[in-house]
Amino acid sequence: MNTERYALGVAVGDGKLFAVGGDDGNHKSRDYLHPYILKSGEYLDLKNVDAGWTKLPDMNTARYGLGVAVGDGKLFAVGGHVYSKRLKSGEYLDLKKMDAGWKKLPDMNTKRDSLGVAVGDGKLFAVGGYGDGCNTLRNGEYLRIAM
Repeated sequence: MNTERYALGVAVGDGKLFAVGGDDGNHKSRDYLHPYILKSGEYLDLKNVDAGWTKLPDMNTARYGLGVAVGDGKLFAVGGHVYSKRLKSGEYLDLKKMDAGWKKLPDMNTKRDSLGVAVGDGKLFAVGGYGDGCNTLRNGEYLRIAM
């Protein structure tokens, strides 16, 4: 990858490996006004690995501990946290119109960090993770994504 990342979201789809968000680990050189939690993402074309990683448009929200999935021609990024704030928001990138940037999804019912995410049967699933107060969640929810 071009950017060091941990607590990132990773997904494979559309012949690409996506790496999105996370933390660059560079805490000592940053302060609150210059956050280390990333909005950036990149992908590797699995049919042309030698070409290296290509930058994606930045997400609207920096996310650490997010869930990522690919389906229906879109890359989805949901949940995670920014500093001590857990997120229930999500966004998607249309892989056929990447230059249009990320679009907002309806909020989840529950704030989720370190969640599992999958796409299937025309739905985006968000399962488990940490909720408010570091409570471990055992529930899930879904959003119909046939757009």
